Amino acid sequence: MWKSRGFVCFRKKHYIYAGYVNKSWVLLNDENVLFFTVWDKLKETLVKNLWFPTLLFYEDIDYEDDFNTTSKPKKPESNESIFKLIKKKIMKIAWTLCKQLI
Repeated sequence: MWKSRGFVCFRKKHYIYAGYVNKSWVLLNDENVLFFTVWDKLKETLVKNLWFPTLLFYEDIDYEDDFNTTSKPKKPESNESIFKLIKKKIMKIAWTLCKQLI
């Protein structure tokens, strides 16, 4: 079974990333990181600013590893740590997709 984990949006030659990390939604826009506890608030922000989803990321939730969603939510200490966490998650998702294609 697959679950939506994040997506890249496009608008006027610029891309942003929105993803579900540690039981909250995060929006990455260059150096700016915004946290949303509810999907509706993130959706409202994206629609209001005319962001167009272009690339979707999914996770195989039957695949067990250290990225489970049962752990307590933990807010990263800095923007750098959230970028590292998201990079790690994206690499995991990409690896899972590659394994599915093989």
